[in-house]
Amino acid sequence: MQTKTKATLALFCGAFIWGLAFIGVDNALANNWESFPLLMCRGIIGGLALLLFSFKKKWWLNKKILKLGFISGLLYFIGFACQTSGQSLSSVPNAAFLTALNILFVPLISRIFLHKKSHSFVYINVKTKSNYCAKYCKNKIFTSPKLVQNDY
Repeated sequence: MQTKTKATLALFCGAFIWGLAFIGVDNALANNWESFPLLMCRGIIGGLALLLFSFKKKWWLNKKILKLGFISGLLYFIGFACQTSGQSLSSVPNAAFLTALNILFVPLISRIFLHKKSHSFVYINVKTKSNYCAKYCKNKIFTSPKLVQNDY
């Protein structure tokens, strides 16, 4: 199997699992799970899965990797905490849509802070996503049946 085919399959599997995670989180929240115990379980499962790939190199001996890993893990946790808390107050499509907006922000942040130009296909994707966002927001105002139901 060619490298490009493997990469495409891995990307598809990652996107599929990412999409299923929204449904799993919604089911857990519907069954009275709190956000932080749910995040703890997700982190343990993810950490154990990544541990399988970490025996080849002794990364835990490198202080710089540990420091950068801690910082990125903390930012990752904050992102998941915000996403899960937001999903508990909204619906799965709204949470997935707002999370997918990273397609817009990552190239812009990369351009502003890292001074890196992206491939022209990225800008076409950003333009397409921006148009979709504008149509989505115009036609469907973000409403939450959970907020209306709970009378917040």
